[in-house]
Amino acid sequence: MVSVKILVCYHKKDVLFRDEILTPIHVGRAAALRRPENPDAAWLLDTMIGDDTGENISFKNASYNELTAVYWAWKNYAALGNPDYIGLAHYRRHFVLRRMNAPELVYRGEDPQEFLSRIGYSEEKLRRMLSGKDFAAHMSRTDSVYEQYIRSHRREDLDLAVRILKEQHPDYAGTADEYLKGQKGFFCNMFVMSKELFFDYCSFLFPILEEFERRTKLAGRRLFVSERLTGIYLAHQIRKKKRCRTLPVGVFAGRAEIPVAIPYRRESLFPVAVLLTSLLSHAHPLTRYRIFLLAKSPSVQGEEQERQYLEEVCRKWGNGCLKWICPDHKGKDPQETGWVPLLGELLPGVSKCLYLEENVTVLSDLEEFFRTCSVDDYEAAGVPAGAYDLFASRRSVLTGLLLVHTKHLRAGRRRTYSPVRGKKPAGRVLTGIPNGQIAYLPPWTTATESGRPWDGPETALRERQKGRAFVLWDREMPWSNPFVPGGSLWWEMASQVPADIPLPPEYLPKEEGVASAGNVQRGIGDAQNSRSYPASGRDAWRGYSWFGKLRFFYHHNGLGNTVRYGFGKLFRGILARLKGRS
Repeated sequence: MVSVKILVCYHKKDVLFRDEILTPIHVGRAAALRRPENPDAAWLLDTMIGDDTGENISFKNASYNELTAVYWAWKNYAALGNPDYIGLAHYRRHFVLRRMNAPELVYRGEDPQEFLSRIGYSEEKLRRMLSGKDFAAHMSRTDSVYEQYIRSHRREDLDLAVRILKEQHPDYAGTADEYLKGQKGFFCNMFVMSKELFFDYCSFLFPILEEFERRTKLAGRRLFVSERLTGIYLAHQIRKKKRCRTLPVGVFAGRAEIPVAIPYRRESLFPVAVLLTSLLSHAHPLTRYRIFLLAKSPSVQGEEQERQYLEEVCRKWGNGCLKWICPDHKGKDPQETGWVPLLGELLPGVSKCLYLEENVTVLSDLEEFFRTCSVDDYEAAGVPAGAYDLFASRRSVLTGLLLVHTKHLRAGRRRTYSPVRGKKPAGRVLTGIPNGQIAYLPPWTTATESGRPWDGPETALRERQKGRAFVLWDREMPWSNPFVPGGSLWWEMASQVPADIPLPPEYLPKEEGVASAGNVQRGIGDAQNSRSYPASGRDAWRGYSWFGKLRFFYHHNGLGNTVRYGFGKLFRGILARLKGRS
């Protein structure tokens, strides 16, 4: 019977996975032992081995992450019992050992035995699956392995790592180019390898990373390039006819606590209530939001009625706690200097947070978004203010939706953002951040009003938003123009806001919409329920300009019908003029 050991990496207390194969290891123990205030230290010391014995690089864990466990296993292999196979996993990510069509299984529960059952794990099954194989690893598809990396991490790091790889291993050059251009990649830094292949892998990987350290400033940065180097190595082994088994990955998601910062102005009471409703109503029972409302002055914070209204939204859904933050800026107005640069000092106990403004609607639970979207190499990541160009020399993003690395902000200087000239507040763009400090959120996360996939009829829009986490309106607001693309989504959330929170009369259209906008009308009608506001009038589109009518008709009826409508109107107008002259 073959012997197998899979190192399961931990850096904090969590659900423990351990048996004859699964071997928990505390990564970064050398540094952790120097922090006496660490509440998890005793548990980690008592329940698992560490990466700080024998020859090790445990002190480099801040940059090397789980690779300190790989290095320790390489240099201290006998301490594991000289297994035939050695593997690497994470405390919340494990291999799935049963057939499934998707590359990933996400378990939102708290029972480790149920999770192991879901992924089909057993010691015997794993040994059987490895029989006759040189290695097993996780593979999934993406648009491009190279572009998937530079979307969230630094392009220059990957380019440098690949140059070093080609210098040290010229025979890997063709594999590296082909792999990075391809759509299939080995992700998650998870594998199980034969002992012989594992030692070859370590001899390949660590000299490249050591040279990378010599050529760049690594302080405070993580070696995300190691995942791509591992992928290139495994792809080259397949070229050499090594036998591989690809496996899906199971994620033990469990409970999630997500910090969310939301700026608040007195005139934004109802839109903020709608934002909170969309956030909390879509939350999974195991997801909890720590919501920080940012008020620019004590007078705003002190409006007891407004505070009670928004706390009522949290109580209704029961999965969010609200905290008001009103900093002293010595006369500076955060609405002008920007809230984002201040988040590092305003949220001292938070490393990463989500920043949302009132022009955003949440469409789903955000556990997956918060877990998978990385901002570790940057200060902020957001939705592009223009084209989604990963190779642009300078990136700019809209401020309405940002993933912010508050720990990096605390280490850097304050930055500012300002509105683009001629744009409404929804068009505010983050500026003042040095080039290289802004990332783009993956395009699957967000739909915007001005760009794809929202171009098209309202019926198509509701299909295209599926699977996305947010809608961001960057031109017109749905409370100013209910018939803006996707506006019915906002009004559906507005209809679920507690009835005693007043809906401003100016938000109601003066005239009724056309029949094709029925979803909007239903949402407005529901939002008016239990509120003493008059019913709306008739056909708002009749007051639009000719171009406005075309745009409105296009959003609700599609391109083909709009072209026919436009040419029909033009043809009838020409005929009418000709008749008038005769």
